[in-house]
Amino acid sequence: MKKLHLLLILLFVTLETLSQTLYLPNAVSGITNSLNLNVGVGTGTIYPDKKFTVLGDVRLGMEGIGGGYQRNGILIQSNGTRTELRWQHFGQLTNPYIAVDPGVDATRLLFGTNGSDQMAIRHNGNVGIGTISPDSKLTVKGNIHTNEVKVDLLGAVGPDYVFYKNYDLKTLQEVENYISEKGHLPNIPSAKDMEINGIKLKEMNLKLLEKIEELTLYTINQEKEIKALKSKTSEIETLKRELQKRKITNKNLETRLQKVETLLNSIKQ
Repeated sequence: MKKLHLLLILLFVTLETLSQTLYLPNAVSGITNSLNLNVGVGTGTIYPDKKFTVLGDVRLGMEGIGGGYQRNGILIQSNGTRTELRWQHFGQLTNPYIAVDPGVDATRLLFGTNGSDQMAIRHNGNVGIGTISPDSKLTVKGNIHTNEVKVDLLGAVGPDYVFYKNYDLKTLQEVENYISEKGHLPNIPSAKDMEINGIKLKEMNLKLLEKIEELTLYTINQEKEIKALKSKTSEIETLKRELQKRKITNKNLETRLQKVETLLNSIKQ
């Protein structure tokens, strides 16, 4: 029996000495593996073009039996559209993976977990988290939790110009008229515009700071007006008290005058 097995092996192993290529046949699909001493080893192909060429999926790791068929390790596979590098544990395809995907417009690098693409890097360097189609250097679909965010102005102007003497500060009446006509504050996008175009953090913060500084000026002006009114009110109260004193004085004078007139009348008689 051993001699028969050896004979079968020798029968299916062909060595081409001229090309120095060893072909290892597969009982089902024919020759699938080869060893070319001038190039390298081929698995799934008889034409290796590198030191080690594999045509098909590759698994690196271990296999075991215990409560079912288990596979642990790294899996490299391709479905004809995208190529994936998976870290597989106990045969679960929900483990992390990296994939190269041609995408719609250009090749992108995908990172996934739990069977879904979670992060992408496009050919132009744009990074997407929660989306595989980032339209900016960093696009996040979802919430962000951070301790601090620093935004460079890069040419944008801080709104200290509001405090310049030549700044055209609208009167409150003008602001009221604008709100009545437009339905929002001057130099602030409408709610509809925000819904369509979103909000740019730097631009909106600068606009809001502009409004805060305008409110500060309105408050300062109102404080001056209040002080002026208080001063006028104080003057009015002083005048009232003086007038009251004069009324009392006049009353006393009238009383005295009446007494004098009475006395004169009595003398004449």
